[in-house]
Amino acid sequence: IAAAGNTCQADNNPLAHAEMQVLTRAHTQLAQQDFRNACLFVTLEPCPMCMGAILHSHLGQLVYGASNLKWGCCGTVIDFHSLFPGEAITILGGISEAECSELLASFFAGLR
Repeated sequence: IAAAGNTCQADNNPLAHAEMQVLTRAHTQLAQQDFRNACLFVTLEPCPMCMGAILHSHLGQLVYGASNLKWGCCGTVIDFHSLFPGEAITILGGISEAECSELLASFFAGLR
């Protein structure tokens, strides 16, 4: 449906996380608000802002690679899903975690 990456530094916008951008693109392209039949794949466990947007989008499935030790909202720091039991989302974490961690280390090293 859509693809995006984190452009916070490039856009000088702390809201430009990959999840926010890909959800915005998907909502615009499909002109719908409900993604119960969709799956979002992300490298890093979503932060509170992104997890809120994911839940508001009624996403059916979320798959992430690396745990987010600072902001993780799928159980690493806080479990947002447990706060909203009415949202039927399947969350799978730790998928290709080593590869995702390497990608993230390379990405953030390039920003410094």
